[in-house]
Amino acid sequence: MADQQPRESEVSPSGGWLPSTVHGQTATRFPGPLPDPNIRESTLEGLDAAAHKGNHGGRPPVITDDMLHTVLRRRGNGETV
Repeated sequence: MADQQPRESEVSPSGGWLPSTVHGQTATRFPGPLPDPNIRESTLEGLDAAAHKGNHGGRPPVITDDMLHTVLRRRGNGETV
């Protein structure tokens, strides 16, 4: 099987082999898509480009500065928060 070339329908766009199915059941598994050898460099380049545009990623803070100020003010006034 190692010497056999995959059919065109079995090759993924990135050059790896895809699972072969018969009647909805996976008959044989072939190696999947080939990993990008420069994935780390590509990721860092993308993050640098995004940061240059002002996009820094990550989740927004749950408690904003305005919310914190309001909570501390209300707590200082004796309200339960």
